[in-house]
Amino acid sequence: MRKIALVAGFIMMLAMSAEAQERRGGFGGPGGYQQRMVEMMKENIPDLTQAQTDSITAFMNRQAEEMRRNRPEPGQQGQGFDREKMREMMEQRQKAQNEKFKTILTEEQYSAYQKWQEEMRKNRPQFGNRPGGH
Repeated sequence: MRKIALVAGFIMMLAMSAEAQERRGGFGGPGGYQQRMVEMMKENIPDLTQAQTDSITAFMNRQAEEMRRNRPEPGQQGQGFDREKMREMMEQRQKAQNEKFKTILTEEQYSAYQKWQEEMRKNRPQFGNRPGGH
């Protein structure tokens, strides 16, 4: 009886884990975040064409690859990891993204993109300067 309960508990944990991974909306794995962002852009920016979507996706994938190349190895954050340098790099990445999107989107679409980005910033959890940098 005890073995049956253990096996049932193990199966239930596996099922919950699989369900949780499914609910992540594609953020896991290579390209998942970019794909989800493009889907969200389709929902929030009017009249995106397939050509625009393809251009945005290609640009975001190139940026993600660049970030992967510049990311510190696991465990290096405390060993010479320069948080300020990473912040500057993220700001430059955002600036480059905005400039590229200006060339891809119409003025009306870019305005909608900026409004959507501002709404996302307002709704983002604020972590502040907590001890431990998290």
